[in-house]
Amino acid sequence: MSASSQILIRTQQAIPEKLRTNTAPNIALPPLSCTIPAATFICYKSYHLELTPYMQMLAQQQAAGSGSIAYPQPLNIAYLDTSIQLLSILSGLNNLKLAAEYHQTKNKKQIHRRALQLLEHFQCTHVRYKLPAFMNTLEHRLLLIARALMLEPDILFIDKPFQGLDMHEHNILGNHLMAITTEMQITVVSSAVSLAFMKKAAQQIIYCDDQAFYAYNEWGRFRSHHPELFEH
Repeated sequence: MSASSQILIRTQQAIPEKLRTNTAPNIALPPLSCTIPAATFICYKSYHLELTPYMQMLAQQQAAGSGSIAYPQPLNIAYLDTSIQLLSILSGLNNLKLAAEYHQTKNKKQIHRRALQLLEHFQCTHVRYKLPAFMNTLEHRLLLIARALMLEPDILFIDKPFQGLDMHEHNILGNHLMAITTEMQITVVSSAVSLAFMKKAAQQIIYCDDQAFYAYNEWGRFRSHHPELFEH
């Protein structure tokens, strides 16, 4: 495992506001203290704790109810979870172009060219004229990622990326996610991934045993400190 020294996000004892509000006062919630470096693949995992609110908090989708989150420099952040969908009335190609055209990141010719490049990169050129209803789960997931990359983010948060995929699809998506960091130099933060994928992909592991968060830059240290994950 290796990671960049440039820090994109730094948290100190942060707890998501909605999670704090919706949890009984007598239940202790684990605060998150971590740093997220540039051009790094990071995996979040927990024993039972739902990590989505923490991912949303880091991605500025909800506020911190306590603690602090610092962004040392302006960031372009992309966030995906299982509730986010493609627009049903647009083809694959037009779905990719939609957000970029709305934000006017480039002129229309440049946006069209970039969309075609990403379709090719994710091996999805065959769905450029398909509507989402005629795509399988993997194609849908890849196009959501490609659409997020159209806005040229510094960091991509993707919650539960492998939900609903079989092992073959899991491997395809996993390789694409890793390439976002290695080839595009974009930080990827994922949650709820398998131990096998973490071992293969993660340059940093943030693990919560439901009591506290722990950060690791070495797989061996993570495994030795949390044998409960490897007992079955």
